[in-house]
Amino acid sequence: PEEPPTDNDTSGGFQLMMWFDEDFEWQDTREQRSWCATCGKKKKKSRTCKHGDSIRIYECDDDNKAQWWKWKNGQIMSYTDDDLCWDQDTGEYMELRECDGGGDQRFSAGPPPINFNTNGNNEEDIFELYPHNQVDKRCVSQRHHPRRGEELLTLPCDRTRKHDTSYWIAASPPTLSGHSLDG
Repeated sequence: PEEPPTDNDTSGGFQLMMWFDEDFEWQDTREQRSWCATCGKKKKKSRTCKHGDSIRIYECDDDNKAQWWKWKNGQIMSYTDDDLCWDQDTGEYMELRECDGGGDQRFSAGPPPINFNTNGNNEEDIFELYPHNQVDKRCVSQRHHPRRGEELLTLPCDRTRKHDTSYWIAASPPTLSGHSLDG
């Protein structure tokens, strides 16, 4: 199969945040929230990533290295340990496992022609994340509207789009922290 694009140098790390638009209503409020992908266990966020950690959403904090990631060959790797990659082998939910380059650890961004990017704060920089073999079918998100500590998983894209939780934005810290997004 075709390799996912690797146009970006992410060695300096990036944060991955759920895109919020002023028209969205999450948890019965239109207040902008900055939810970032974070490694941790059982609703306890961490400061570093460890094998077996789940990927959850927490308020963006550019000082928390457990929210920093790298992208290489379609793999999302922990910034604090680039031998650990997002993996969906255990079912729907994302966990950190030793990087092996397998299909359960490969992701694509879209919809085409959009590619993964770390450009930052504007609507034209948003993208969906898919398991590489599920482009435009299953999206990385969380169940319904986001809440603190919820695990990331893959769901049918039509469902995540209905709940306004299918889009992500990536940028090098400190760009995402402190609700500093331009919408």
